[in-house]
Amino acid sequence: MLRKSLPFLLALFLTGKNASLMSEPINIVSSVSRLDLNSGRVTGERADYFLDIPTMWSGYLIGDRELIINSIWPLEKLNFYFTPSIQPSKPALFLSVNIYSIYHYSLAPGHKKLVETDKYVFTVYFPVENPLKNKTDIAIYNSMKADATDEYLTGLIRLSAGDEKRYDDTIWVNGKQLDIRAITEGNVTYLPIRAVCERLGYNVGWLVAQEAVTMRRGDVYEILLKNDINANQGFSLVLNNNSAYISSLYFISALKLNVEIDERKNVTLNES
Repeated sequence: MLRKSLPFLLALFLTGKNASLMSEPINIVSSVSRLDLNSGRVTGERADYFLDIPTMWSGYLIGDRELIINSIWPLEKLNFYFTPSIQPSKPALFLSVNIYSIYHYSLAPGHKKLVETDKYVFTVYFPVENPLKNKTDIAIYNSMKADATDEYLTGLIRLSAGDEKRYDDTIWVNGKQLDIRAITEGNVTYLPIRAVCERLGYNVGWLVAQEAVTMRRGDVYEILLKNDINANQGFSLVLNNNSAYISSLYFISALKLNVEIDERKNVTLNES
């Protein structure tokens, strides 16, 4: 009986159904270095960018940078941790930012795309749970998290000359960016009613039984019904992820807004 060597048997094993394991990129942290948040800015190592650090962050957060070996994505990962006031307590993850090359990008579990540039893609991850125990720490953590909107975080990213931020399906109302995106189906661009109208100063409500959106600002009162297109001046109200949307044309005809949509489906709304 022919005796097989160990390397031969291993190679034979990997040529079977388990061979695919060899082709999967294995992310191994090659280095973790502490970030100096007190300097007010973090400089990219494998990507050409700067991240401004707010004073609040430098006061309550610590950070580190992970550089990955055996993989070209992400280029680097920034982790920020909230430091509890009661010691010894383990720092709680506040957020993580992954930076990818525009040519090698895959959304990691739990991450969402924050912004794309001509060269890079930035994604962000927020933990679902807050593990802190102290009430003061919890209040500060939650306040900082509420402030960390997409617009806020995107504004912290500074790019080198020759690189610019790209936007897709992004909504601006009177110059302010919303955290929720537009939806395009066919030739119709739908906008989230609550997010847009609250930014305009409307009080927005939802009537469960009637499946209707109510909007009030001063003497103006509007009601939009899910199942009655005629009550909506001919526009359909659609639901997506527990948010009510309506055509961008409604904001032109009913609310008399100036609405512009560019080739990347970004929407700008301004009051006359």
